[in-house]
Amino acid sequence: MSGKKIYLNELKLKMVKKYLEEKYSYQDIADQFYCNKCDVIKWVAAYNELLKVTYPRHVIML
Repeated sequence: MSGKKIYLNELKLKMVKKYLEEKYSYQDIADQFYCNKCDVIKWVAAYNELLKVTYPRHVIML
């Protein structure tokens, strides 16, 4: 068994929203959810990229 944890998409989205909407730091979120800060950074970046693809003509202010 590998040591890699698997997080549900709902939990990832909750972490992303804490960063974008509630202005928590990456480290605060990682500490709160017992995950790696680099994973939180990766999920926020993926979410932002998804918004660019989904809404290419809109300016997204985060």
